[in-house]
Amino acid sequence: MRQEIYLTDLGKQANPQDHTASVRVTDKWEVVPYETSERSGTLLAAMKNVKPEPVIFTLGLTGWYRIYVCLPGYGSFGSYAINLQLTRDPSFAQLCPSGQARGKFEEIYWKSADLTGQDITLSKFITGIDHDAMLAWLRFVPMSDDEIAAYKHDQQRKDTKRIYATHDMHGHLFMYDPQTEADWYCVVENYRDSDVASFSMENVMIFDGDPAAGDPDDQGYYRLGDRNVQKGLKPRLTFDLLNSLVHYGHDMGLEMYLSMRMGAWGIEFPYDQMYFANKFASAHPELRCFDRLGAPAEAMSYVYPEVQDYLIDIFAKMAETDCDGVEMIFTRGVPYVLYEQPFIDLFQSRYGDLDPRRLPIADKRVHNLFCEVMTGFVARLRKRLDDVRAACNKKPVKLIARVHASIENGRLVGLDVAEWARQKLIDVIVSYPMFIAENMDADVWADAERTLLDLDKYRQFVQTSPAAPVIRQGNFDYEDIVDLIKKHHNGDPLTEEDRIASFKALGLPVFFEILPRQMPTEEYKRRALRLYERGAEGISLWDTYNRVPNRQQWTMVRRLGHKDDLAEYSSGEGDLYRYIPVLRINGQNISLYKPMWGG
Repeated sequence: MRQEIYLTDLGKQANPQDHTASVRVTDKWEVVPYETSERSGTLLAAMKNVKPEPVIFTLGLTGWYRIYVCLPGYGSFGSYAINLQLTRDPSFAQLCPSGQARGKFEEIYWKSADLTGQDITLSKFITGIDHDAMLAWLRFVPMSDDEIAAYKHDQQRKDTKRIYATHDMHGHLFMYDPQTEADWYCVVENYRDSDVASFSMENVMIFDGDPAAGDPDDQGYYRLGDRNVQKGLKPRLTFDLLNSLVHYGHDMGLEMYLSMRMGAWGIEFPYDQMYFANKFASAHPELRCFDRLGAPAEAMSYVYPEVQDYLIDIFAKMAETDCDGVEMIFTRGVPYVLYEQPFIDLFQSRYGDLDPRRLPIADKRVHNLFCEVMTGFVARLRKRLDDVRAACNKKPVKLIARVHASIENGRLVGLDVAEWARQKLIDVIVSYPMFIAENMDADVWADAERTLLDLDKYRQFVQTSPAAPVIRQGNFDYEDIVDLIKKHHNGDPLTEEDRIASFKALGLPVFFEILPRQMPTEEYKRRALRLYERGAEGISLWDTYNRVPNRQQWTMVRRLGHKDDLAEYSSGEGDLYRYIPVLRINGQNISLYKPMWGG
């Protein structure tokens, strides 16, 4: 009968041995002795500036096992990752401990596999931001025939594939400065054996600004990883690379989408003066949005055909790849149209001499016209996408709209998702927890009926009041902002059941976002169950690049598509992850008092 196997003396079991050392040097894995409450051994560590070569652990195992990985809870938790790869894996996966592991060892479930003829390679990105990488032990639990059959059956299920994941490709470049195409494969590989059905990779090539200092090496950067992005984005993050990752995802059975932020025109201090700027926007200040006081905003206005053409051309290039769809991200950047002269002319052609700047955006005459402009853009985009795919002899791409928390709230900035669905312009909807409203509680009105703004009073309010003139709330549970919705009510549903029902009534697949990114496993479960109980069928996960490597959390998140089984799942503690107290490490007794113990 096969037994549970531990590899705990990694310093001796790693090959080749000359990739390890007993002291901390810059190019080898440090061998560190430890003793825990249940076993002792040696771990491998490569601290921030250490750039070791990979090492291999020879397994010599036959048959199926569940693989557990023990990560020491030391180092910087925001900058900690190891790469693990089985012999037959097409790429490595990334793993890091959770914040709850600090000062302990955290053992987490990685994957199940037939280990016959397979070994495990441990590596670390040696480019990018200096980060910690540590591995204490590997545990292999043999699987019975029934367990193997159940695992294979679960992997083949389609009814559990309910997760739409979106990955900010900027993050991988920022953290690891990948040098080769293979260095990017883990971006997709991390989602293997999960309930993710659709994977959207964000096209951040719209961030094409040059460093203000001229030479990227002379530029002062706000964050360490910004230099990596500035120097690597243009030469390495290309449509050819994205297409290669699309193929990788297809081999895994994923629907692969490319996405782009629809308001990515620039960013405020101190993130400015580098790649976040957009050259088109910088070259065309005359095409910007203008607020009701006549001041230019940083956003470009979709009322101008030139702005629409610029974005449609980028989407057309995305559609030339073999992706299954493209996504419009409308939840990172507003506005999309304001009070530009062409908009004022259009408004007054409908409503006479009335100045739209004297009306709040909640006035239907204003936001209905915003919607008309934006629907015109989406219609043009849909046609161009169809034409591109027809010319390439490929099936039409899906068009996905990531919009606000409610249909009505999106309309305030021109996002008429109901009309887009009615005209069959879009195929999928993602509802993100974002709510926007104007603060009109101040003395800004020209009449007692509060129908027209006094622009002089409004200017005084904007310039002197600590209250924000535009309220922008994000990353919430819908029920947490009901009071805010009531205060600025514009027909938004007041319950989550009604919100979900209103989206589902559009007749398209809808995915509802779960935020924040980092939560205990039980909280993820609770939020997913609540969405299902209130009528949701699909779940969205934004910014998964910093959710997936946290494998303690991922043990639950990867299963959230199991709608009918989820209520019976435990938190996973004790089975999918557990914590082990450390008694001694590197010869030091820390069982009661650390050597530098203090308050």
